[in-house]
Amino acid sequence: MVNALQPGYQALQIGQLTGQDVSQFIHPQPKIGDSLCMLMHSHRFKGDAGIGLLANAVNQANVTAIRQVWRQQHAELNWYEHQQNAQGENVGKQQLLWLSVQAYGEYLQQVNANQQAILAYSQRQTDPETESHEPIVLPHSEQAIIDSFNQYRILCAMRAGEFGVEGINIAVTESLKQARLIHVQGEFYLGRPIIIQSNDYNLGLFNGDIGLILQDRNKPERLMAHFVMADGSLLKVLPARLPSHQTCYAMTVHKSQGSEFDKVSFVLPTRPSIAQWQLLTKELVYTAITRAKNHFYCLGSANIFEKASQQATSRASGLAWRLWG
Repeated sequence: MVNALQPGYQALQIGQLTGQDVSQFIHPQPKIGDSLCMLMHSHRFKGDAGIGLLANAVNQANVTAIRQVWRQQHAELNWYEHQQNAQGENVGKQQLLWLSVQAYGEYLQQVNANQQAILAYSQRQTDPETESHEPIVLPHSEQAIIDSFNQYRILCAMRAGEFGVEGINIAVTESLKQARLIHVQGEFYLGRPIIIQSNDYNLGLFNGDIGLILQDRNKPERLMAHFVMADGSLLKVLPARLPSHQTCYAMTVHKSQGSEFDKVSFVLPTRPSIAQWQLLTKELVYTAITRAKNHFYCLGSANIFEKASQQATSRASGLAWRLWG
């Protein structure tokens, strides 16, 4: 039986596919592990700035360096401590919610400005003297609103619990309601951000896609889910046709991989369970930090942040043995 992992067999396959003889390039004992390329330079943030220094310290699992970076009080780094006030409220959480109202308020103000423009246009259309056949002109495009929303994101280490995605989404929604930036009337309200949780090939929506519920400029009386596609085009979907989804003021660090935001808030749990500690690794902390371009905020406890930064992800795939023996 021919071993498919032998270089000779692979060269034979390549030759059959391409019609070229590649036998001269066969190495008797190839070392795939010697053909690694390490990407060391970040184009998202400066390596010598606060975010870069913190990310590097976490990547090296260097607690001394981590503490030093936080003590230096870089302008782009902010720490919110889990601590209770006299009323029993989590002070750090309140700071995070205040920040989130300010950050998300920017795109919601654009949403509300469009709503006012649509209302004024509709009123003019009911008056014969001011009725216009010109299409409505909105102050903010759907693309601009989505871009504004994507300037900030809350990333959670966990999915469930008060300080997981579910709890933080509920808290942010309530804070935005109190600030009168959103008006929740039913499941789909104006300005609600959503993240898709299952693939729908007919619609062209996939797990992890993020969109906003906005008024349809062609039929302002109805709400549509708006998504910016990979080619820059705008996809509009009736809310009733959406696949499985959830609110997305906050999302897991895992779902954020491949994304970047101007500002990121990272939320750690207060008392992780044994199962949760398995997820709190330096890779997760590093990923959360490196999603931010200009500002990184963390809600947590120093001991949990530091312990997680020292815990590497344990993999048992056997790949290392296959590569290096």
